[in-house]
Amino acid sequence: MDELRERLRQKYERLTPSERRIAEWLERSFEQLAFQTVNEVSQATGVSEATIVRFARKLDFASFSDLQSEVQAAMQRHYSVGSRLAGLDVADGPLAAAYERDLENLRRTYEQIDEAVFEGAVKAIAHAPKVVVIGLRASTAAAVYIAFALNLIRPRVSQLRIELDNMHDQLLDLAPGDVLIAISLQRPARKTLEVVQEASEQYGVTVVAITSSALSALAQKAQYVLVAGSEGTFNSYAATFSLAGALLEGVAARLRSSATERLARLDAANSKDVYGS
Repeated sequence: MDELRERLRQKYERLTPSERRIAEWLERSFEQLAFQTVNEVSQATGVSEATIVRFARKLDFASFSDLQSEVQAAMQRHYSVGSRLAGLDVADGPLAAAYERDLENLRRTYEQIDEAVFEGAVKAIAHAPKVVVIGLRASTAAAVYIAFALNLIRPRVSQLRIELDNMHDQLLDLAPGDVLIAISLQRPARKTLEVVQEASEQYGVTVVAITSSALSALAQKAQYVLVAGSEGTFNSYAATFSLAGALLEGVAARLRSSATERLARLDAANSKDVYGS
């Protein structure tokens, strides 16, 4: 379904607010659309049936039925290669539910990822003069992890700190070629979007976004968009951290000799004061 997701992203800016609501629902719910009527989609999205029909036409389908047929065909191709998780023999309960949900988030994340986009993000991060990372609210932990780990393998990495109340000042030394990694699942924090827009428009920074939707406001402002599945009562970050780990491994591979040398120096510097015996 990658082709349809890409079409959604390309058309998103030209959609009306009601049509965007359908696009955002569809991006999360392809499997539901495959078997629902126009009326059922209308109830699920809260928009009129006529708007849904117009939405299908804006995606270059002659009718809603043609859109639905395309989704059904994509699902058939998807399931024919046996990529869907099936038959997990685990006991009922919150542990089993979390396990299954995170496996599904991981599966969706790695099946949908565009390897060219991923490699582009890795290259940009590896060779940028400076890298800054932002993640607010629930995404703070992921930002801390990425900034900490990147600093182990390359210099001039920092995390933007909102508690200092001078976040805009922290952008002053950025320039074209630098990279901003922005993490935000579901609805991005307003401050995150402000920082991304300022860094991109004022300083010419390349933005790498880790988000839960290719149609999110954050994704629209980024040059490289990596979508991490996040389904869960409180938003699961399992796929986000896995994707972050993949990025870090890619960067380390590109900087192999310099990363190894930097790690050795950091380990020697920290061995006496940081680690226990």
